[in-house]
Amino acid sequence: MASKRTPGPPGACFNTAIHLGIALGTALTALVFFATTGGGSPDAGLNRDAFIRVLWWVGSLLALMWALMF
Repeated sequence: MASKRTPGPPGACFNTAIHLGIALGTALTALVFFATTGGGSPDAGLNRDAFIRVLWWVGSLLALMWALMF
């Protein structure tokens, strides 16, 4: 059982979940971006379109996670 002074194992699990979420989110965002640009492109228009697509993915996933909380 966790003492009143330290968060103990529940706090550690929460921190681990946050770090895992950030790492996976970054990896999946990069995957969508580079899949759209074909591995990277110097074309500004293509990069803009890929960035917009990534924003839609991230926004959709955040909305889905929010909906699953309730």
